[in-house]
Amino acid sequence: MENHNNISMHGGHNDSIGCSVSECKFNDKADKYCTLQKIEVVKHETEAKTPECTDCGSFVKAN
Repeated sequence: MENHNNISMHGGHNDSIGCSVSECKFNDKADKYCTLQKIEVVKHETEAKTPECTDCGSFVKAN
């Protein structure tokens, strides 16, 4: 296990960011984690009131 800037990295993924979006370029499909050290969470409402008002702004469509 590696540690980059106090981020626990295991097998190339970030143990702190679970992700089941297999269509994303950064998804570690084997373990369902994100491979990025940091993600950007964005909202698409003026005021986010529910989880549905937010998205992962770091998403990139996998090839």
